[in-house]
Amino acid sequence: MEINAKDFIGFKSGNEKALRNIFNKLYPTLVSFAVRQAIDVMQAEDVVQDIFNKVWQRRKQFENGNKLISFLYTSVRNKTLNIKRDLKNRDRILTDKINNDEEFKDLLIEEEVNRLLYDAINSLSDRQKEVIELILQGYTVTEIAEKTQLSLNTIKTHKLRALKDLNIKLKDHLFLVTLLAAL
Repeated sequence: MEINAKDFIGFKSGNEKALRNIFNKLYPTLVSFAVRQAIDVMQAEDVVQDIFNKVWQRRKQFENGNKLISFLYTSVRNKTLNIKRDLKNRDRILTDKINNDEEFKDLLIEEEVNRLLYDAINSLSDRQKEVIELILQGYTVTEIAEKTQLSLNTIKTHKLRALKDLNIKLKDHLFLVTLLAAL
């Protein structure tokens, strides 16, 4: 593709009709080139228009039509690469934000579950509270009996009564009742 000498001379001297001729000749090809760089048509059209505005501002710097064409294609390629990079960064930032939001929500739910559970546990009798806390720490009923020097049946009774009380107190929070059933 070439720019005729008359249009180039007119363009370089500030003739807007010459600019329009060059624009009309190169615009479709440059937009197509930008789209092939993996951006959408609207972005490609914006890129080409922006570059033509810059070229018009710098028109006196070009020695000939071939250098102008070379500059246009190079500028379109660079601008589309920048757009792709920016989109990739934006997607990464949005993904990070979504992940951070999800982590925050998970942490918030976990803290609320802990608060509900420990509020209910703190309302138990001292012995029931001790037994449940030791179970939550991973002790077996036998280990709790040895540690507290109470009989195995006493520990089992405290555990059953504590679980029954917790089930009543947490009845509105089915997920916690299910968690307690695993104890």
